[in-house]
Amino acid sequence: MGEYSGVNRANSQYLYGLIILITLAMWVPNLALTRDYTLPLISLITILISPFIVATILLMFAKMSITVDDAKIRLVFWWGFPKKEILINDIRAVELHELSYWWGTGVKKGKQGSIWRAWGKTTVLVKQSNGKSVTIGSDNPDELLQAIRSRLNH
Repeated sequence: MGEYSGVNRANSQYLYGLIILITLAMWVPNLALTRDYTLPLISLITILISPFIVATILLMFAKMSITVDDAKIRLVFWWGFPKKEILINDIRAVELHELSYWWGTGVKKGKQGSIWRAWGKTTVLVKQSNGKSVTIGSDNPDELLQAIRSRLNH
């Protein structure tokens, strides 16, 4: 059986909007609190560097590659970190799951397990035999679900 490869990309409007929002959140208070529009050096450094730090972190989680083969599911974000492997033998059930956009992007821990996604409302919920679950974001969740189910049936 062939290997399934998928991807989960973040919405560019979300990425750029968040970078602009955080940049404005750094600029506006500093400008509002100064009377003569001269800022201390530390404020200038913070204002200039923070958008690059935010952009770097957001871009790190902007794309996730998903690979499903006969032995495991492999999740890897754009720059090769973080990554996760789920053994097919450890999967108890798999289903589609709706997830709010409020959960954002990246890797999150919850009561039941973890969430791995760059973007998307419809995700694939993988329930493991140890009681934990992993929620996986995908641009094509139906195809990912079928790829995992086909491996489970063999």
